[in-house]
Amino acid sequence: MSPPTAFTELVGCAVPVQLAPMGGGVGTPELAAAVCAAGGLGMISSFGPAPLATQLAYLRTHAAEPYGVGFFAFAVDAVTGDLEAAAEACRVVDVFWGDPDAGLVSRIHAGGALAFWQVGNRDDALAAADAGCDAVVLQGVEAGGHVRGIDLLLDLLEQTSAALTVPVVAAGGMATGKHVRRVC
Repeated sequence: MSPPTAFTELVGCAVPVQLAPMGGGVGTPELAAAVCAAGGLGMISSFGPAPLATQLAYLRTHAAEPYGVGFFAFAVDAVTGDLEAAAEACRVVDVFWGDPDAGLVSRIHAGGALAFWQVGNRDDALAAADAGCDAVVLQGVEAGGHVRGIDLLLDLLEQTSAALTVPVVAAGGMATGKHVRRVC
């Protein structure tokens, strides 16, 4: 059992690990359920591999809370019903690839979920906190997939963490328990 962190206390999971919400058939609900079973925050993508309602139904029957859903900020208007369904069904709604938006954060909170915003620099991290996000996912250049970060994760954490009053999730290059312990 890991000692509590600001992240684990906020989210209600046992270990300070959040699965990246990955689409394209990589981030399946089965993978999210496995992360939940291991004590972390399992995440699915609102953009596949299956319709969001199907993925949420799977998690309701195969995973223990907490779990969450990731959305692309630039496409959230096209899936408004999905955003509300995710906010009502999940502990966390994570938004990525767009400027932090207080209105979107309010919609997530209205459904009962925590709002996380994934960013790649200090200014966006501060903007996410100012927009009312409950946590900031700070992505370094080491991350895979869609990468906003241009700085090394450890440098970005050093530049940003002290300026934030919300928990920070380190994203990018987290491959071992040693890496996780280094940033907790």
